[in-house]
Amino acid sequence: MLYQLYRLAIPLLERKKSNWQDISQLEVVPVLQLQEEFSEELFQCLQQLEEASINWSYVYHKYRSLQKLKLLLDEDPWCKPATKEADRMSCFVHDLLIYLMICSLLQQATILFQGFLESDQQPSSMALYHRVKHSNSWLLTVFSKYLPDGDWLRQLLHQQTPCLLREDHQLHKLIKNGSLPACLIQLVRDTWEPLTACPENRNYEYLLLQDIKDLNRYLIRFRQHHRWETLRDIIHACLLRSESHSFFVEDYVLLLRKYQSAKYYKDELDYWKQAKKQFMAAHNSELIQLTPSYRLYKRIIQTCKALQSDQTKDDCRQLCQYQIDWIGHPITLLRLLHPLISKGQLLINGACDLSTFARFIASLGRVKKVRSDGYLSESSLLTYLKKLNSGDIDLEQVH
Repeated sequence: MLYQLYRLAIPLLERKKSNWQDISQLEVVPVLQLQEEFSEELFQCLQQLEEASINWSYVYHKYRSLQKLKLLLDEDPWCKPATKEADRMSCFVHDLLIYLMICSLLQQATILFQGFLESDQQPSSMALYHRVKHSNSWLLTVFSKYLPDGDWLRQLLHQQTPCLLREDHQLHKLIKNGSLPACLIQLVRDTWEPLTACPENRNYEYLLLQDIKDLNRYLIRFRQHHRWETLRDIIHACLLRSESHSFFVEDYVLLLRKYQSAKYYKDELDYWKQAKKQFMAAHNSELIQLTPSYRLYKRIIQTCKALQSDQTKDDCRQLCQYQIDWIGHPITLLRLLHPLISKGQLLINGACDLSTFARFIASLGRVKKVRSDGYLSESSLLTYLKKLNSGDIDLEQVH
């Protein structure tokens, strides 16, 4: 069977690549008769498996070859040639019927050998479905003369569209009709078009289906409310699934400034730290740190830290119109604050992080150095706070 199918498919591929310009090598074959013969071979193969006259490994290799043949025929979409020439259209219809026969045989083989296929060998519904870029109603009209004698063809053209394909169509409609920023449109397309083209197996298809449903919900929500949190979820959903080569940290910053009216950079930083953890958990690889998406997560986190730092300095400067100088010993000042910090009685943005307090003090005023001219830097203030926290400074000796 495989030999005959490949013998039909190779010249068919050449005609398809030329958009049926050259049909001189066309060999008209009785497709309905061939389908019946090949179908009988599949049943005989199943009987031999049950009788243990052949082993499953031998059959599975042939089954995989049939899968690969369909995949080869799926590489370019099946679209009718834009011509009124009867010969070319007749050749296209004949070749398309051969292709549909191969789709039908693969579906039949999958059903017959269901009990022998391991879970990771189960093909996805997308891998079994035909890739004709015309409606099933158009196909039913084109092949109307074959339908009375071709039950397999009728069943094939009446089968339900795979869920993943329906969600993929929904995704493209949302992109087209929504108001998504251009840089995100490109990111979504670069992420999902390769993934939904032909999922490896049924398990992987199921995971993709759940993810693309989530993405479609985000797109619907953004179209309704235009909220930054939704855009952020869209970016993360794409980075989590693919290697980003079209989205940059500069795009992220522009979107953040455009859509986030209330700037809560601490929340933003927390979100991306958690997002990076999810990415690392989903990609258990030693080379993960070399991937573009991982580097982008890191750069976004660095950007959020910088924005948070700048925001803290700006907020501190707005507290007072005057520049405050502390000319006593730094510890004299810090030992007044440290008990309040260590007991959690003094908070900044709801937290008692020492680095945040050091940044706050450095932004609010200047603390003079003890043994030299000048003022303590933020890092020096943080060192003092850490030493106070660990008990490395004797407060009784400082006045």
